[in-house]
Amino acid sequence: MTDNHWSTRAALELDVAAAFVYVEKPERAVRQGGRRLAFSSEVWWEPPDGVGYRRSVYSPESLPGDDFVPAG
Repeated sequence: MTDNHWSTRAALELDVAAAFVYVEKPERAVRQGGRRLAFSSEVWWEPPDGVGYRRSVYSPESLPGDDFVPAG
C-alpha cells in the first residue's frame, strides 16, 4: 500500500493532548519504536525518526494489550 494523505501525515491535525499515548514494552520481540496515539476512533503511530505520523493497524480498543504500556 502506498502512502497517501489518509494513511500518513507530516503533522497530526488532532489534539495530541486528547490522546492516550502508548509505547512498546521493552521485552517485545519485534520492536518498531515510536509512540501510538490512541483516539476514540483511530490510532496513529509516531515513528522514532520523528518524520510524521502513520495510521496504525491497531484499534483503540486493542491498546494497551500485551505489547504496550501507557507512556509515562
